[in-house]
Amino acid sequence: MKICSREFKLKFSKKQAGGCFYRFGRKSEGDAEICIGKYKELHYCAEILCHEIMEAILVEDGKRFSCTEYDPCKDRYLFQFSHDYLDGLGPKLLEALLTSGLFKLVDGR
Repeated sequence: MKICSREFKLKFSKKQAGGCFYRFGRKSEGDAEICIGKYKELHYCAEILCHEIMEAILVEDGKRFSCTEYDPCKDRYLFQFSHDYLDGLGPKLLEALLTSGLFKLVDGR
């Protein structure tokens, strides 16, 4: 799949829950990837994929920042962008979803 002109491999793992992404591979060397963990419902898989794609786009575009609140149990981030940036986010999200191979457009008119 393609996110902000970067190729990401889409992987599935039954060993983890939720999702994650790596810009340069799991060991910071290699290909970018999005990993989707175990799920029971297909819509949950789609929700995880959308979350990881959005976060990857925001990271690629320099919109994710460390949060000052500390939580030892999970990563804490802030995302900051303008409405003008939001206008351009839709096409990036759509390209990533369509190139994932899991989504297609259907003309419902």
